[in-house]
Amino acid sequence: MSLNNKLYPRFSPRFLLFALILLGGVLRAYQLDRTLGGFDETQYLLNFGFSSLKEIVTSYFTSTNHVFHTILMRLMMSTFGEDSEIAIRFPSFAAGIACLGMIYKLAELIFNSSAIARMALLIAVISPTHILYSQTARGYSLMMFLSITLVYATLKILENKQLTQWGGVAVIAGFLSVYTLPTNIYFIFSLACWIFLVLFIPKWSSGFDYQSYVRKRICLPFWLYLDSPLCLRFWFIYHYWMKWSKSLSMISTMHKTNMG
Repeated sequence: MSLNNKLYPRFSPRFLLFALILLGGVLRAYQLDRTLGGFDETQYLLNFGFSSLKEIVTSYFTSTNHVFHTILMRLMMSTFGEDSEIAIRFPSFAAGIACLGMIYKLAELIFNSSAIARMALLIAVISPTHILYSQTARGYSLMMFLSITLVYATLKILENKQLTQWGGVAVIAGFLSVYTLPTNIYFIFSLACWIFLVLFIPKWSSGFDYQSYVRKRICLPFWLYLDSPLCLRFWFIYHYWMKWSKSLSMISTMHKTNMG
């Protein structure tokens, strides 16, 4: 058995993905049933937690109303009770778990590497900010999930030209993200400007190299938009992981040479 096999137990990629998602679920389920009212919840629940659907959908520009999330939360309250902390926070929790899956898919698409995608997923799984948003009855985790889905669908359109399939996903994700939080229109506008530059500016669109282009012009701004400390942690871990891997490879080569 080689040194690498001793240091790295062989797990299937599906098992690792499942384990990371499960860990993310456990971290986000912990204290999901805590008393309501912490962080950003109090005013939100007082204003719209017990409102009718008509009042919710007609109060779009009220700053505390994340309309699409409020609708989902109100449906959960009507089904499982208005005093159920878990039911009230479940839309945020479910969106947070779905967001982890989309982070993995987007990282894999951008870097064309399952290992880097798992690393990005691990960072998101243990991110305190992401955990908090997934445990708070507000629309932030839902907005992150929809934003990442929108970027993923856009890149799939540029890669495969499957406008019918992924165009519908992009439209739905974009609409629901703005319906959740109106200020997300700024993010969609920035993405639309990037698409325009890629499609209509010859200097940018000629010889379009999908992988390198996206890494340079989409990856860094997008992660900075979501969480700049997360982006810095990702770079730090990736940088030193590569150095550590090279060292292990050299040790393994020396070990095989000595054994031979």
